[in-house]
Amino acid sequence: ITNGIDVQRFRTARGDRRELLPHVPEGAFVLMQVARFEQQKDQDCLIRALTRLPERFHAVFIGDGTRKNTCQELATKLGVAPRTHFLGLRTDVPRLLSVCDAAVLSSHWEGFGLAAAEAMAAGKPVFASRVEGLAQVVADDRLLFDAGKSEDLVKKILTLCRSNGMAAELGQLCSRRAERFDISHTAEAYLELYKEVIKEP
Repeated sequence: ITNGIDVQRFRTARGDRRELLPHVPEGAFVLMQVARFEQQKDQDCLIRALTRLPERFHAVFIGDGTRKNTCQELATKLGVAPRTHFLGLRTDVPRLLSVCDAAVLSSHWEGFGLAAAEAMAAGKPVFASRVEGLAQVVADDRLLFDAGKSEDLVKKILTLCRSNGMAAELGQLCSRRAERFDISHTAEAYLELYKEVIKEP
């Protein structure tokens, strides 16, 4: 039984980019990552990717953890600090996701990929590392990249941006796919399991 999310909460959320991301220039392409700062999540991959992407690309990180300072130092070292934005812990993630252009989950491993499902429910293309858990949630090779390979992530992002209509198409596909992870399905699956257990002698 997979984890579930409140799909409608993310699908219907609306935010104002100027209000939520005041330090991001108008017209920027916003890549958003929602994850705690731990080795598993590999925010470094997205930071390295920025060095190969045009200036209009910005990365927004939501979350906290032991490696946050390390990632901020890496962004400074690589010269992309002005294009990286660390927002810390937030309670308005659905609204934040509504104002990004795409989400990135670059984990080295995952059990399920809850953050990916949430971004998909928001109707955003979700770039995810091709690892067990995430690969099954996203399930589209145009959005999957080799874990830890920032150059592969860059190719996927640029292909999306250079293809007319591809971003909208993948956003819609992600939105529809997110429906299978709605919490109502999780609840139904548990109810069926309980019924089977009760039948046992």
